[in-house]
Amino acid sequence: MAYDTRLRLLSHSSRQLLHECPRKYQLYRLTPPLREFDQHTDFGSTLGVGIQEYLTSGSKQAAIWKMFCEFQGDLYEDGEKAKKTFLHAVFAIDLFSQIRATILLDYEVATFHGKPAIELGFRVSVGDAGFLYRGFVDVVLVSRTTGKLLVLELKTTGMTAQEANYANSGQGLGYSIFTKEIAPSVEEFDVLYLVFETKAAQFVPMMFTKYHTERALWIQDLIADCQIISVYENFEVWPRHGESCFSFFKPCHWFGMCHMSNKALIPPPPKEGTNPEAEIVDTKKPKEVYDFELHLADLMQTQQEALEA
Repeated sequence: MAYDTRLRLLSHSSRQLLHECPRKYQLYRLTPPLREFDQHTDFGSTLGVGIQEYLTSGSKQAAIWKMFCEFQGDLYEDGEKAKKTFLHAVFAIDLFSQIRATILLDYEVATFHGKPAIELGFRVSVGDAGFLYRGFVDVVLVSRTTGKLLVLELKTTGMTAQEANYANSGQGLGYSIFTKEIAPSVEEFDVLYLVFETKAAQFVPMMFTKYHTERALWIQDLIADCQIISVYENFEVWPRHGESCFSFFKPCHWFGMCHMSNKALIPPPPKEGTNPEAEIVDTKKPKEVYDFELHLADLMQTQQEALEA
């Protein structure tokens, strides 16, 4: 049976979407909504770029300039109610400088192939059925004294940061697929979720240790998701989860339409030979460039060897 490659391009966020509502996952993959300006995502990406620059150059001024070039909203008024203006981002960078001088004092940006480990991209081929799992990591740091890796995940929220949102996230554990490529001798690494609460105007750090031996759990979950997608494709049925029709304080983009036929909602598939990733990967990095090209079979083999050692 022929399959649509667009449905087999996975990432951490798309897997979350699949778990929330399979029908929404299908529609998003096959007919993604036009990307519109959003002050919330704009603020988050702006602050992330500033922190990455600060860690790389050590210059607060360079970080602010990088954020100025990134920011798309009104510098002073747009986002005032949500406390997500450019000035709020500048204030957040000033707060981050204190974290850099305390929690992250012993760390420096790791290097991979001679370049800073910023926005490292990875892609995992899952079997021979066309599934690909892709992602980018914000920053990878390394301890000057122990050599232990620290993956820095930058988040923003308008609510109170909860440890339960991040402790068991597959996103952090998934980074174990490439951390050994950077530091082969290290059997564990830390993930620091640095969450900026916009209303409280404060950073909340949450540190979790991940072990390479736990990678088997992440691999099993990924395989299960691929199998579920295959089942939905084969039966041509993508269940609707009504409890997910309202999220992030607004109705789903396809609310009131998702019951309609695919013919009415989904445009024809791309011509054979085109690259589906070019239209789906939401990143400013060149679409076909990944720092790590991995195969799930190889990961399973190394995982088995680690467990037997």
